[in-house]
Amino acid sequence: AQAPELTAARRRDGGGWEVVCVRYGKLAGTTVTPPGADPMPAIAAMRASAEAVPRPCPPAPATHPEETELVLRWLETPGTRLVDLSEPSLPWTCPVGGAGRARAELDPMARHWGEVEPFADAGVARPLSQPPGALAG
Repeated sequence: AQAPELTAARRRDGGGWEVVCVRYGKLAGTTVTPPGADPMPAIAAMRASAEAVPRPCPPAPATHPEETELVLRWLETPGTRLVDLSEPSLPWTCPVGGAGRARAELDPMARHWGEVEPFADAGVARPLSQPPGALAG
């Protein structure tokens, strides 16, 4: 959300690249390149024609946070490569013990949080009120 422009690419199954331009956390442009073609001219054209996104009031992204989260998930997909970051002084980092790791562990469990779990001692069912393993407050 702080980067004025970030360009990333991911190889497509049939060859070629899927390329995105992200400005301040908002998907500003996208293109695909044909198999075997040099992707750089298509990337330059996409960047030139991408949506102009004004700088938002930090720390908010330039769009709805859910869109920024979807873009981030795409960027974090294995095989995605960073093509260009317009402001190299901005670090693009993912801490080893950060939220991405916790999300990878919690997402599969989240599907079951609304399910009913029997009380071991009373023999009755109740919905889970918090994620498994969370500390009681």
